[in-house]
Amino acid sequence: MSKFDDFEDDDDDSFRKAMADVKPLKPSSKLNHPSQRHKIKVKNNRISTHHGDDSQIKLSDFEAQVVSHSSFLSYKQDGVQAHYFRKLKQGHFVVEAQLDLHGYTIDQARSALINFIESALSNKLRVVRIIHGKGFRGKEFKPLLKNKVNSWLKQLPMILAFSSCLPKDGGTGAVYVLLRR
Repeated sequence: MSKFDDFEDDDDDSFRKAMADVKPLKPSSKLNHPSQRHKIKVKNNRISTHHGDDSQIKLSDFEAQVVSHSSFLSYKQDGVQAHYFRKLKQGHFVVEAQLDLHGYTIDQARSALINFIESALSNKLRVVRIIHGKGFRGKEFKPLLKNKVNSWLKQLPMILAFSSCLPKDGGTGAVYVLLRR
């Protein structure tokens, strides 16, 4: 018997005593269950390097603000109610679809984002997640796709608000996006 066995027994007893009155949580409808997420297809079921002329969406690559790897992204249009924005930031909405931009070039990411937003709108989705990554491999020590997504989403009138995700959903490497109805 080692000198640590007494400590382990004390820890087990202390834990059991501390947990004696604990009751399990009831399931909540506010959780983002994978079974509740819709799958949407990106236009043409593939990513092209240039978005077609059939899209009405045009995005500029100008970045008014440069953000870092750990920057928390947050944006809302005028008129978006504060409680909706707070719920978005706290991850209370069910994410209905997501787009993962890891490994995309800037042109591919722009095209994929446009196609994804158009598809989400045509499917009447309200909240989506875009995973842009934190950009630790970005040139010039800035996250390229994170900065582009931050700039692009602000240019789109159908984007009411967006916010960096909770850590469980990607943290500062992803954004929740609230779409116009």
